[in-house]
Amino acid sequence: MEPIAQSPTWKILEKHKLDIVKVPMRELFHLDPDRFKRFSIRHEEFLFDFSKNKITQETLLLLLQLAEQAEVKLRSY
Repeated sequence: MEPIAQSPTWKILEKHKLDIVKVPMRELFHLDPDRFKRFSIRHEEFLFDFSKNKITQETLLLLLQLAEQAEVKLRSY
């Protein structure tokens, strides 16, 4: 297995980061009015809000693809 930092998905993520870092957070919310709902999770009394991070649906898909390539095992709770 090649080092994960050498994978094509890693390289795509690096480019994606360079692109998304330029986008103002307000624009991300403007482009996706459901951003809070899409990027936040409640678990019991905790709220995990990722909406105020520079991520998009594309970011999430690329990260999941990278995890799959790295053979990360998902665990459900």
